[in-house]
This record gives sequence, C-alpha cells and structure tokens, in this order.
Amino acid sequence: MIDKLKYLLVCIIIITFFQIGCDLLTNNSKKEIETRKTVLNNGIEYTLTIEKNVYLITDSLKIEFLITNKGITSKSFDFNNYQQIGFMLKDGDNNIDISYPFVVSPALSHFKLEPSQNKKYSISRPFKNHNGNYISRGGYTLSVYLLNGNSQEVTLKITIL
Repeated sequence: MIDKLKYLLVCIIIITFFQIGCDLLTNNSKKEIETRKTVLNNGIEYTLTIEKNVYLITDSLKIEFLITNKGITSKSFDFNNYQQIGFMLKDGDNNIDISYPFVVSPALSHFKLEPSQNKKYSISRPFKNHNGNYISRGGYTLSVYLLNGNSQEVTLKITIL
C-alpha cells in the first residue's frame, strides 16, 4: 500500500514539475496569455478576442471585435465613411507598424444597437506594412476601436517571432 502511495506521489510531482517547466520554457504568465479583453463604457461592452498572443511572422493576425449593448436604451453609432473599425499595432517604442484602415471609402455609415443586441467585426491581416514588407519581430500592443471616437481602444499584448 505504501509503495503505491509513493508511486502516486512521484507521478504527481513529475506532472507538476513538467507543467511548471513548460511554463518557464515558454515564459508564459497569465498576463502574457491574455487573448480576450472586455471594456465596459457607458452601457456598451467592447470585447477584443485574438486566437493567440504569440505569432510567427508568416502568420496572420485574426481579430474579432464584439460590441454589445448592455444598457436599457438603444445606442447609435455614426461614421464619416464606410469603415467602422480600426486597429493599430504599436512596437515597444510606440511606433505604429500596422494600422487599419489604410484607405477609407468616402460614404457615411451607421449602425444602431438595441438593448442586448451586438455587432461583430472580424479582420484577418498578415504582419506586413502598407508597403508589403514584413514588420520587425518583437513585442507589440494591439489596439482595436470603433472609428470616429465611437469607442475607446481595447488593447492586448502580442509577440511576433
């Protein structure tokens, strides 16, 4: 009986050290693996979701931005052009390496959310600048927002290898 308990204890210790070792090797912490962030402002919830926070330079950045009316009244969003969502990818020196939209269509647009309604935007973009060149590898801050000041920025940290 004692031999079985010793064997079980050794297995638990090995599994625990394996998990800790993997986290140390990949340098993961809770903040670094955050792939979703929600900001509530004036009864409107803005949720940014990405599939991972460590990318290869040849990957594409896939963004989902969900706007949900958590209030009790309808909310209107007006835009000066057809583009309604924007994002920026800033390096450690706060330089903008990628921004969206680059070219905007000159047409007014609008949407309205009733209570409990939501609107979802999805974007997929390679890690290339507007000249078609890959950006530098390193740590970045991703900021996503509705254009024309319709929302504050929602940010997540990502790393490009």
